[in-house]
Amino acid sequence: MIEQNFNISLLYRLAEDFYVSLGLDPLTEEFWERSMFVRPTDRQVLCQPSAWDFGDGEDYRIKACTNIDDDDLEMAHREVGHIVYYQSYKKQPAIFRNGANPAFHDAFSNLAALSINTQDHHQKIGFIGPTPEDREQDINYLLKLALEKVAVLPYAFAVDHWRWNVFRGLILPSDYNKEWWNNRCRYEGVSPPVARSSGDFDPAAHFYVTGRIPLIRHFISVILQFQWHEVLCKTSGHQGDLHRCNIYGSKAAGKALRKALSLGSSQPWQNVMKILTGQRKLSMTPLLRFFKPLFLWLKDQNKEENIGWARSCPSIVPHLDIPSPMNHPHKYLRYFYVVPSME
Repeated sequence: MIEQNFNISLLYRLAEDFYVSLGLDPLTEEFWERSMFVRPTDRQVLCQPSAWDFGDGEDYRIKACTNIDDDDLEMAHREVGHIVYYQSYKKQPAIFRNGANPAFHDAFSNLAALSINTQDHHQKIGFIGPTPEDREQDINYLLKLALEKVAVLPYAFAVDHWRWNVFRGLILPSDYNKEWWNNRCRYEGVSPPVARSSGDFDPAAHFYVTGRIPLIRHFISVILQFQWHEVLCKTSGHQGDLHRCNIYGSKAAGKALRKALSLGSSQPWQNVMKILTGQRKLSMTPLLRFFKPLFLWLKDQNKEENIGWARSCPSIVPHLDIPSPMNHPHKYLRYFYVVPSME
């Protein structure tokens, strides 16, 4: 992108062009005048990308510290997607200006990524010239995407399943940590590296727990994203592998999206799903179909391996004396581990 003299404004213009190509509304003048696309030099700001609706039907803004790379090209499409959704339901009464359920906004804003990362889209916007299909390239793309989308699903479910049972009073405080690891062992195949006890509280190391952020929204948004993608690909006339579908330029897909998005939260989300997909229920089948080439490749690569894990945590876990964080803070930090990103 740098070699082609891309600038930050062009990243957002490409994002706008994607949605306009579907027949959805362009961004407003206020958006271009009032958004923050680069880190200001005169003040400190929080650079976490976000999209804002100021409620007057014209003033929509993005706040981001953008770089010229493929990650931020995808981020630009995601944040502009939120703006497009805001604009789609702007004529609804204020109380209904929201996604049909809490997962709808994330599902729609991430939908574009499944198209813009295809070889077909890269050719259409001039990133690359005509290129033959490459199975190895497909597998690399699918594996990277699966690590971002699929791997986080059991984590999100395990965290909220534990949280719901705490709220229901089904887990005693003395068993908080035990049941935390029981959930993670059962659904993720992840066990504690050292022995834990009722005196420990490992959930507190997770931002989504201490920050009181529900993960079911993210869990459902991933399912919706692939479910919508499959339907829109069929609507646009795509034939072939689902992971190669690019809905860019499909007015038929855009018409279906506009009809559903314009309802905001004025109808039950199942009704909006029926309008967009023809069915009222969530389905994992499109996600499985999307990743089928990767599944078959992994199955072949791991045919000599023992796949899966036990439903319960290992009975033998190493004991380790962890130093006091106050006396040895630099040593204590290595016992923290990274959790999947929800970006």
